[in-house]
Formats: sequence, structure tokens, C-alpha cells
Amino acid sequence: MSELRLPSALENSQCVLVAGAGGGFDVYAGLPIYERLRSLGKKVFLANLSFVCLGDTNAQSLTQALYAVEPTTTGADVFSRAHLGAVSFSPWGECQGFAFEKMGVRPVREGYTHLVQSLNLDAIVLRDPLHRHAEGCRCHPSTSTPAEDMTSLAAVAAINVPTRIVACVRFGVDAYHGVCHAN
Repeated sequence: MSELRLPSALENSQCVLVAGAGGGFDVYAGLPIYERLRSLGKKVFLANLSFVCLGDTNAQSLTQALYAVEPTTTGADVFSRAHLGAVSFSPWGECQGFAFEKMGVRPVREGYTHLVQSLNLDAIVLRDPLHRHAEGCRCHPSTSTPAEDMTSLAAVAAINVPTRIVACVRFGVDAYHGVCHAN
């Protein structure tokens, strides 16, 4: 991880949210960024737009669309069938996992605004495979999640935070949806 180069604005940030734009596995491809920032001594939090009904879990509701996720969260697998919560806690001992209910731009933006204010964030990294053919590629033209991705992009675009970055990390995690990154 020490070789991962980050934009200077991000390396100068102190408190960063790394979030998956769409539901599913988007947040997982942000883990190298998360680990690199932590290795630099930054305070880093994780979030994802969720495919599950968060109201059916025991996650703590923070806003209409935002929930705090811990390793003990039960009821549905909030981070796409694997408990990301196991890596979502740091030596600071604070909850670092958050999930957004799919409710549209305004409620998701309200959740991001809450996180910026309550966590004193100075950067948001929105991670998604927004690259050629990723969103509905030739082999499966309608299998990805552009509506969810655009919801997150629109919500974060309206947030007042010093640094906003869209990270287009090609990690191959959208293969679950049939997205062919090889194309």
C-alpha cells in the first residue's frame, strides 16, 4: 500500500470518507485508498449506498437515508454479502462504517452533509468504476447500476467539503453484475 499515489489534495486531508457510489461492491475497491490514507495517519471512514432495506437491520439510523454500520450489525448484509464491518474499525475505536438507503439525491445528500458536519470531514472520495463500458458494457448492456451511481454523484456534488474526488478504480468487483472489465 505504501506505493499507492494519491492526489496531493487527498494526501493533505486529515479526515476522509471513502464511499462506494452504487450499491453492491463499490466500497470494496476503495479499500486500497482507505488503507493508504490510514497508513499516512489520516482518520478514514467507509460508506456505501446499500441494496438492502436498512430499516430491516439493527443499524443505527442517523438521518432519513444514513445508517451507522458496525461489525455487529445484523438483519441484512449491508455491505453486499460480506461483513465489511470487520475492517471498518480502527485504533480510534469510532464507528467508521456507514450505509445509505436508496432514497434519491436529497436524502442521500442530507446523509453526506450529516457526515461532513459530525465527523469534521475535509474530503470525500466517491469510488465507482465509471470508465469505458463499466456502466452497461457491451457484453451485458443493462447489468450495472447507473441510477444509484448518479444519485451518489449528484449528492456529493452538492456537498460543501474542501476536497471531493471520484476515484475510478478498476478492481473487477462489478463482475457480480456481469460487467466485463476486460472489454
